[in-house]
Amino acid sequence: MGNRILSVVAVTIGLFLVACSSGLDQVEQTGHYQIKQSVKSVNPKEHKSVLILSASPVYYLNINGQLKNLIDRTFYCFMQLKDKEFYYITACADREPYAADCAIEGFRGFVRCLPNPTERGMIKATGMGRKGGVKGSSFMQEAYNLGKTI
Repeated sequence: MGNRILSVVAVTIGLFLVACSSGLDQVEQTGHYQIKQSVKSVNPKEHKSVLILSASPVYYLNINGQLKNLIDRTFYCFMQLKDKEFYYITACADREPYAADCAIEGFRGFVRCLPNPTERGMIKATGMGRKGGVKGSSFMQEAYNLGKTI
């Protein structure tokens, strides 16, 4: 894996409008799914990717709402997300690993529904209560080491 040549596309969800999905009803009624917001520009990048790294702060023991809304928006195209490799990163204020474990299960709940996914790794940055708190921590080195395995 370490010798693959990859191009990287970073998507910061906070820059997009990601409203709640009502896709199932729409697909059943019309046979297709219309996205009328900026999140449409994210999904084609996911379809062509070899791997997907999902990162989220942990709020109330789960991934954040924006990311969950984005996951729900993949309903119309989840079959196109086959054979992907997944990495997860969480950052939470709680120092106890169980807080990060709950959020990791949020990622896994989505990934388990996809055709032939492969989980490759994760980082659980616990005790990170402030934005940017991970900078200079051991979790940065852990992320670097995980990245070298790609």
